[in-house]
Amino acid sequence: MRNPNTRKKLRAVFKAALWGVALSLGFTLFAQHYFQGKNDLFWDLCLMIPTFILSSILGTETTPGGRSLSHSFTFMVIANVLVITFIFIVFAFFWQFVVKGGPENKK
Repeated sequence: MRNPNTRKKLRAVFKAALWGVALSLGFTLFAQHYFQGKNDLFWDLCLMIPTFILSSILGTETTPGGRSLSHSFTFMVIANVLVITFIFIVFAFFWQFVVKGGPENKK
């Protein structure tokens, strides 16, 4: 990290991660509260796809004997926040280090 611009770029990626946490937490809690019991397939998929992704990675699918951790509200919120924040970080990192480039790309 000899380049001072690298520190600024990493700070921007960190800010994007914080925005990702805030927006995904707000979205998840709002959608769960507002659309609960309305049988809306789109919002159910928006909330359950990140949960499915994280439960598949962790291997916490439902066991035949009952419910697992992946069916809890807390796990759904954590999964949505982690997956959406990861997406924010990837886009921010790509933007800062690939699209904007380094100081050698400045003219």
